[in-house]
Amino acid sequence: MWYLGYNGDKFQTFLAISVDGFNWEKFASNPVLPAGSSGTWDAVTAAAQSVIKEGNVYHMTYLGFNGNRFRIGYASSTDGASWTKYDDPATTTPIFSESDPVLNPGPLGSWDNGFVANHSTIFDGTTFHIWYEGVAGDNLARIGYATSPDGINWIKHPGNPVMDIGATGEWDDAGATQPKVLFDGSEYHMWYIGNDGDKWRIGYATSSPAVSISDNNHTVPKDIYLNQNYPNPFNPTTSLEYSIKENAFVSLKIYTIRGKLVKTLVNEAQSAGVKQVSWDGTNDNNEHVSSGVYVYRIEAKTTAESRQNIFTSSKKMILLR
Repeated sequence: MWYLGYNGDKFQTFLAISVDGFNWEKFASNPVLPAGSSGTWDAVTAAAQSVIKEGNVYHMTYLGFNGNRFRIGYASSTDGASWTKYDDPATTTPIFSESDPVLNPGPLGSWDNGFVANHSTIFDGTTFHIWYEGVAGDNLARIGYATSPDGINWIKHPGNPVMDIGATGEWDDAGATQPKVLFDGSEYHMWYIGNDGDKWRIGYATSSPAVSISDNNHTVPKDIYLNQNYPNPFNPTTSLEYSIKENAFVSLKIYTIRGKLVKTLVNEAQSAGVKQVSWDGTNDNNEHVSSGVYVYRIEAKTTAESRQNIFTSSKKMILLR
């Protein structure tokens, strides 16, 4: 059992072991996941919320808090007791000098730009899935969804939030928080906390993989758009996600800030859906490019009922060697 402990100053993760589920022995070297040093992103709280064992490795996603903002972090262990927090060597500012969050609040104006917090993570054998609480300027919590191949590099779902607050007058019209999700092999089951500004209650929801948020290949977007790459800044690779609402010829290319073509990632006809592609910081000759700001640009040409539409969008990203 990994549990939250408080010493009057910090919330940290502790370990206890039991052979019957009733009689527990606390680990002698607690806490096993301490809060960070003063000034770091998890200086006040490092609270395990999901632990997954894959082969000989334990994967933990945890809630981090520095007294100002909540973020979600990752740690790994081979024995469940000695944990190593994820640390991106490219981030050396004091707040991220010891470790780094793996799921951050969204950009200004997004539904989760205030903070990302309480969450539930599962692993299906190939992909990590996380459902998390996000809050924006209206201070109302909603539930979002993201996927990752390794528990570190996460792609937020373009249809977020996947669990919104209820309509005015409903029992969860003031917040939907703290999702806990199980997968029974055919359906996802979510229990979550809702509140109406007066009372907190527990709700339940289900989702089928055939049409759900968990299977992007079966999700038909309502529009064409290009998401911000993640992580950003990055080293050595980053993921780019975009969606097309109907069949289209898609071109996705990387340019220098001055407009010189660096890499062609996609140049083909594609079916409708949410797509992901990664860039490893190389050019079309497979040579590593230097640190700097790059622009990625998508062009999607769709043809429907004898009319052709051309959609274009560009965003910036930063490569740090």
